[in-house]
Amino acid sequence: MLKFGYNIWNFVATPQVYSHDEGYIVFLFDIKADKNQVLQNGLYTYNNRPMVLWNWGKDFRFKDEMLRFIPLWVVFPGLPIYYWVEKNLSRIGSYIGKPI
Repeated sequence: MLKFGYNIWNFVATPQVYSHDEGYIVFLFDIKADKNQVLQNGLYTYNNRPMVLWNWGKDFRFKDEMLRFIPLWVVFPGLPIYYWVEKNLSRIGSYIGKPI
């Protein structure tokens, strides 16, 4: 996982990586701005699986947080070009969940 962080997040200093027994990984950034930049830069995948990132807090419980929010990339093959505006795509996406 350290190699992943080094290769994908090459625009920030390499974070420390800790694996937890409950099945999640903690990335510790030395600089808060680096962490914020990684969080804001979009969705990431690891081995073709979505990787969900969020801020860790002292009361964090993996099982409580696990399935509350899951980012999802959706493809609409054959969608007519006149639907390719943010308002229309957002409306279509809202049938699946909350568009981001």
